[in-house]
Amino acid sequence: MNRTIDLTTLRLKSGGHTAESGDLCIMEATARHLGLPHADRKVDDVCPRIEAYCRGLNDWLLGGVFTEAQEDEFSRRLVTFIPRLPYTKGTPKQDTQRRWMIQETATANFAASAMRAVGLIERADRLSACRITDVADHVHWAAEAAEAVEAAEAAWAAGAAWAAEAAWAARAARAARAAGAAGAAWAAGAAWAARAAEAAQAARAAEAARAAWAAGAKKTHLANAALDLLDRLIHITEKEG
Repeated sequence: MNRTIDLTTLRLKSGGHTAESGDLCIMEATARHLGLPHADRKVDDVCPRIEAYCRGLNDWLLGGVFTEAQEDEFSRRLVTFIPRLPYTKGTPKQDTQRRWMIQETATANFAASAMRAVGLIERADRLSACRITDVADHVHWAAEAAEAVEAAEAAWAAGAAWAAEAAWAARAARAARAAGAAGAAWAAGAAWAARAAEAAQAARAAEAARAAWAAGAKKTHLANAALDLLDRLIHITEKEG
């Protein structure tokens, strides 16, 4: 297969780009790496859930939130995933593992970090305990995330000094809840909505990470956790390939 991109010198950029611009996000670079037409979505043989998460992660890590040096490092790390992204669609069983993994990380790490950053320690501790292995777990933790939304919104409405951060904490928890809801929509089996639900769930996980940062959680911790999630999502098909 014809490779038309040098991954050793590639510096990824946030956002979507035209083929003529010379700039690439992680999914555009993956399409180029595979010798496919320029595109940032529906790249052949890439799991739609992973694809959507990559776009959100790319735009957060490279969108001006971090220093230029940090962005250079994040770009380097993102580039290492490009050769691993093809052939990640996997089996229904593997996709179920990914759905639970995304919801679990969005809840136990990103939403919990947001709660802790605004002083809702008890709520953070509860979310940190999230472990999802079946539908019953999914339902339970979606409810916990919904309660966390209410707690953060109450703090925001109370007008505390950190009210703005509390609003972002609510957004992080809401994204974690939505990640579970999107996963449930996929599991319900509406064939026409399956790909959209996959993308929505993964995008919500990236949103939860961004919102936790805005709530005051440590940026580098969240970035590393978000990159680790991508590694684990890909590894599901690698270990059984």
